[in-house]
Amino acid sequence: IQKLHDKNLEILQDIKLEVENKTSKIYNGMKPKNAADIFNQMIGEGKIEDVFDIMIKLKENNVTQIMKFLTIENASMITQKIENFSVEKQKKE
Repeated sequence: IQKLHDKNLEILQDIKLEVENKTSKIYNGMKPKNAADIFNQMIGEGKIEDVFDIMIKLKENNVTQIMKFLTIENASMITQKIENFSVEKQKKE
């Protein structure tokens, strides 16, 4: 049972990674204003973690352009999450 559980967990992680990669490709190809409009809506619906997960996988230049179009409040929350993520990543290294 444990082997089956571990194998299923691995498959689910692979699927999640594939979805995240495709999502990142889509948002990297979007106009920044359109992506920001979607992100503002998602954050308004309480999905800030989803937005953050997408943004950390985008090209840095695209993140910069998208941030210009986020509301001030949303840009502030995402900036804090990015800073905390960077600090945690450095601690692990």
